[in-house]
Amino acid sequence: MPRRISAVLEKLATDPAKGLTTEEATARLARDGPNKPTEATPPPWKNNEPDSSEKCHWELARHLHRAPFDWRVAGMFLGASLIGMFAGRLVAQRLTVTQLRVAFAWFVLAVGAFVIAKNWSYFF
Repeated sequence: MPRRISAVLEKLATDPAKGLTTEEATARLARDGPNKPTEATPPPWKNNEPDSSEKCHWELARHLHRAPFDWRVAGMFLGASLIGMFAGRLVAQRLTVTQLRVAFAWFVLAVGAFVIAKNWSYFF
């Protein structure tokens, strides 16, 4: 038994296999009172400011309002992602988990090979 656990058991003066008797538990409850969690105080870094994700959303909204934004390109990305999501769902229904893992591994390798091929002169 680790030393820390044995030290705690020795301090509590109890046998972990048997536990406390009813009389001992009643006496300790009368002596020490019930266990009460302490009031949770917020950590010092947490105050009433919005968290970083909220700040990020507001900054993005401000940027979109001030800067030109090509909604056509954003729409194409959204459409492509929705088509990919639904196509992936259809494929996933027809393949086993193992087949999906192998297919995803090959896809990752193919993307990596494509990136290296496109940047061959940079690497070598």
